Amino acid sequence: VQGDGPVDVFNDSGDRGRLIARMEPGVIAQLQLCEGGQCRVNAGGYNGWVERKNLWGVYPNEEIQ
Repeated sequence: VQGDGPVDVFNDSGDRGRLIARMEPGVIAQLQLCEGGQCRVNAGGYNGWVERKNLWGVYPNEEIQ
């Protein structure tokens, strides 16, 4: 996770999700898939969706399935 502050993790992608956790910059998360501007990750026992721009090492248009 990259950025200047905590990154929100949601239980669903898009506008339907509810906040389930926050990850601090520097957290290493397992990337599961990316759809549009959202990626599903697993970290610290949480599985959820974060904005792609907050993840280091994922290209803006990279397809991950």
